[in-house]
Amino acid sequence: MLHAPRLLKDFKIFPKVTSDVKKLKNMGFKVFVITNQPDIGNKLIKKKTLKEMHRILKEKVPVDKIYFCPHTRNDRCKCRKPKPGMIIKASNESKIYLKESYVIGDRKIDIDAGLKVGCKTIFVNNNYYEKRPVKQEKTVKSLHAAVKYILKSKN
Repeated sequence: MLHAPRLLKDFKIFPKVTSDVKKLKNMGFKVFVITNQPDIGNKLIKKKTLKEMHRILKEKVPVDKIYFCPHTRNDRCKCRKPKPGMIIKASNESKIYLKESYVIGDRKIDIDAGLKVGCKTIFVNNNYYEKRPVKQEKTVKSLHAAVKYILKSKN
């Protein structure tokens, strides 16, 4: 699937995500989901459906908070990645030090947003047919591999 799920029945949490996030939490990390959701602005998904997906995610995975941007590219908001607005908001609200934080993402815009605020960045290469980042600290094939890299670098 090259786009985010638009129906609740299509929403899935990948294997190992819950255990990997627990490992990060056990190491003292705060974990945030920071996501563009232009399908709301484009009227392809209802905000209510997205909120239910987020509720399920938070129920199954111990994330601290989910930040989402409902705007389309044309809205020119401050929150839509690659702009770092949601990362800055998470940092301000949770008092996190961005230079010691990681942004893990599967798109160039995720990595660009993290780099703009001085985060360490890990690109999860899902082989999408789009431009890939080049300035990330590490490239991996899964969230699981990204978490292993972070845990190894902290030991």
